[in-house]
Amino acid sequence: MNMMRHPFAFNHPHRSLFLIVFFVSSVHLLPVGCTSGSREKVFPGKEWDIITPEKAGLNEAALTSIDSLMKKANANGVLIHNGYLVTEWCYGGAKETHFEVQSITKSITSSVLGLALHDGLIPSLDAKVKDYYPGLQVGPYTDEITFRHLVTASSGIKSTITEGRYFDPDNMKPGIESRYHNDHFHQLAAALTYIYCQELGEVFSNRVLQPIMAQDSMRWGYHRSSEVTCGNGRQTKVVGGYAFTHWSARDLARVGYLYLNEGNWDGRQLLPAAFTREARRAIPIPVMDMAPDASPDKRSNAKYGFGWRGKTSRNGKELWYMSGNGGQFCIVIPELNLVMTKINSYKVKPYTGIDRFEEHIWNLFPEINE
Repeated sequence: MNMMRHPFAFNHPHRSLFLIVFFVSSVHLLPVGCTSGSREKVFPGKEWDIITPEKAGLNEAALTSIDSLMKKANANGVLIHNGYLVTEWCYGGAKETHFEVQSITKSITSSVLGLALHDGLIPSLDAKVKDYYPGLQVGPYTDEITFRHLVTASSGIKSTITEGRYFDPDNMKPGIESRYHNDHFHQLAAALTYIYCQELGEVFSNRVLQPIMAQDSMRWGYHRSSEVTCGNGRQTKVVGGYAFTHWSARDLARVGYLYLNEGNWDGRQLLPAAFTREARRAIPIPVMDMAPDASPDKRSNAKYGFGWRGKTSRNGKELWYMSGNGGQFCIVIPELNLVMTKINSYKVKPYTGIDRFEEHIWNLFPEINE
């Protein structure tokens, strides 16, 4: 009986060699820098590889507008596209200069929560915090609060750290509304310190900053004189989970690039991919931004994730960013493979924040506005 053979199932003394040659040849038919139809990932060593704006295909007029805003803010920053450094701003000092990035720290505390998930120290975001940090005591709904509630600022706890800054007069049930203030992330930092029985700055440096080859030694300050007593009796200081980290612009961009690549750094999964995606997804409850001048019933149109904020542009595309007082930010746009940081003294006014930069960032890519 004459049977149809698979095209590679022929009898030939050198068929193995033929197959090897065929597949190697096929690989070379792919576009340079691409694998299986997707762009090859580029990761920096100790320094970012540099590419010109022209070679990166970016609109130089938009880049000039961004440069003017950075200069006005006395800011440092970097623009990373496709894993390459396109430009670096040093209007606030040398490139190694550290700035206290204020609430960008909330996103870093969120990252340590991702580590705890990765390490199996908590089973899920919906685990009750009290089960893993017995010292939690934040009002009548303490036993109902989950890690998800803390990282989405929806725990319902009162604002006590910055008195008079936020309108939040009383406790409310968790999970009803996201009310942005510092206490959520302070309690998250305390819980994570108890779980690791180690200062979070050490945890983050060892587990994230060293693998991504951050060069300028992020510093993390403390919340007053707060400490937790770990299960083994050790007293451990609690960093400010809501502020007090000091960064250089280029090292903060490495953290942004880690999130852009869904927690993977050159083949090593440092944070859970699902967690990094969820961090950049709007939470499904109302958000009250709780700015000092906001009325009690004002709700923000901004999207909020796990310590990250999101904005939708007029072209329907989204950018997500870590945000800090003084107009400081670290932007991540995965679909454009772009990361941008802007950090500066938060005491200098007027602020030039994300709202001033957003249009110019999209204008870097004229083709997406057509």
